[in-house]
Amino acid sequence: MKKIATVIKLKDYFSPSQIKKYDLGFKNIIYLKKPGQIGKTDHRERNLRVDIYQKIYLIWVYWSNLVNTLTKKSNRNFEKNFNLTTEELFRTIGLMQGDVLDVGGGCGSFRGFWSNRPGSIYVNHDPNIKSFENFIINEKAERVFFVEGVAENLPYKDNIYDTVLIADALDHFYNPKKSVEEAFRTLKNNGKLIILQCYRKMSWLNFVKEFIHQKMHISYLNKTKISRLIQEAGFKETKHYNFLVPHTSIKLYVLQALKRQL
Repeated sequence: MKKIATVIKLKDYFSPSQIKKYDLGFKNIIYLKKPGQIGKTDHRERNLRVDIYQKIYLIWVYWSNLVNTLTKKSNRNFEKNFNLTTEELFRTIGLMQGDVLDVGGGCGSFRGFWSNRPGSIYVNHDPNIKSFENFIINEKAERVFFVEGVAENLPYKDNIYDTVLIADALDHFYNPKKSVEEAFRTLKNNGKLIILQCYRKMSWLNFVKEFIHQKMHISYLNKTKISRLIQEAGFKETKHYNFLVPHTSIKLYVLQALKRQL
């Protein structure tokens, strides 16, 4: 009965005739009839670029961790330090509340920072869900779902989510402006938008790394551009945070904003 009730509630979130099929077994994956298009660019073309970036990133992570292990620099494991930093981040800003939409959430690694309250759901929305299937870990959370789709064309109804998270994904979107506008549309009045972006501390070496980093991403947005985007979409900025990932040159910039009362 619990599973049936969850399915009925989830259907209330989608626009009519959006769902192609449910896979509400072990991984709770939902495939859409139209995963999304951005202008003339099909989502498959973007997935190829994302796949290439992911492979380069994973090779870099594995190599860095191997070198640090061989040199006995155990405190320089990037993934471990990044995870510790995000834990500190959500201790500072608080857990995500209510029904949450994680846009560009990959395999859903941020759902551990969701306040899993009775009746609420967590939806991880990403165009590359099929590629992430082997990485999706089922934590027996009955109200966690993985939806295939793009950020620029969200299939959900208006004013439906309490929180929208865009974590280190805004620079992966072909049209960040449309993506932020879609986040605004799907949020309830006074709903919260959380944007997290990675930047590097300034130095000549980091300038070069950041330049390469930009080229490997579809879009590049500095803090000023992000603020402009959310203001133009109708959001009211509330708080800003900066967190440094230990033993790296990476800074996590976090922006929180509210959907203004209409």
